[in-house]
Amino acid sequence: MKVAFDENMPAAMVRVFTLFHKERSLRHLVQGVEIKSAKDYTPKPEDPDYQRKSDVPWIRRYAAAGGRIIISGDTKMPTVPHERLALVEAGMIVVFFAPRWDGWLFCRKAALLLHWWPTILAHVRTANPGFFGVSCTWPDEGEGELREISTADAKLVRMERQIAETQPKREARRLKRAAAADQIGMKFDEAQDEAV
Repeated sequence: MKVAFDENMPAAMVRVFTLFHKERSLRHLVQGVEIKSAKDYTPKPEDPDYQRKSDVPWIRRYAAAGGRIIISGDTKMPTVPHERLALVEAGMIVVFFAPRWDGWLFCRKAALLLHWWPTILAHVRTANPGFFGVSCTWPDEGEGELREISTADAKLVRMERQIAETQPKREARRLKRAAAADQIGMKFDEAQDEAV
């Protein structure tokens, strides 16, 4: 099972977790897990699939290599339409951190990830493709749970909800205008009849 750390995870963290996975005392936990870095799959500028400042090419390359799990340090990635779409289309299981994580320094980030690592691995081993969030809390061992994050476009969902909420008001106004037009039409017809 390949687990890729994206480029927003400090490179030192990838090295640290690669070393942790070689420890005998952790073998029961990390058995079958191969730590990868997004950099291993990122195209170079001369490659035909290179796209400047885009995660889409490496996500596609990683998926083509059999990768299905990504640990992302980019707390905004679920809101970037083309990247979110690439993750969904590739059937990825993606673990994100709460936005507060962005402002933390390396040691605190590494400590939180290490604290949650058993929960993350247990979850991704059985999870269906989707997005999952790690809170910036320190629950007792085995008590934390990843929360599911919608893979839908949040802006589109918000717009659809607003349209659905305003639709009854629009329909009521349309019916009121139609009734008023009918009234005007009836008065016009009555005036025509009286004139004849």
